[in-house]
Amino acid sequence: MSDYNYWFVCNELNCEPVRLCGSLVSGALRDRLYWTNIPPFSYDITGRIISQIKQPKDTLTTLQSVLDSGIVKKRKHSCLNTNSGAGGKQEYLIKRNNTTGMITLIYEDDGTVRTVNQNELEKLHNIPKGYTSILNKRKAGDLIGDGWTVDIATHIFKGML
Repeated sequence: MSDYNYWFVCNELNCEPVRLCGSLVSGALRDRLYWTNIPPFSYDITGRIISQIKQPKDTLTTLQSVLDSGIVKKRKHSCLNTNSGAGGKQEYLIKRNNTTGMITLIYEDDGTVRTVNQNELEKLHNIPKGYTSILNKRKAGDLIGDGWTVDIATHIFKGML
């Protein structure tokens, strides 16, 4: 997010965001800003809301723990984007991983490599199994990549109780 967009959102909502790390409650790297007026919060000298929501407790969830099969070399899934659900041929996946590092390879017992499947995409973000079943894998990856980690949203909403 550009500085201009950041300050525009802050001014429009009259609050400062809280930075919460979704990787504490999921198998994916999801460090994000959340603008909220959900308690606890305080005010700065101009009356702008400053969230006091603390980081969630670390559940020690790893990428490996959400996989249906296979082994990974990374502790957390690094990136969900439009291509996350695309799949691809072995050679392409390995080349893309070696050149960009933006793909997470899963090594199967039979020597093949793959990316996360749709069920694993959901589990990475604490989404109930089958939630994206009406979508193909590519669209599910795009949707989940743009969404919130469910346990982070739950953590934020606890302030409403």
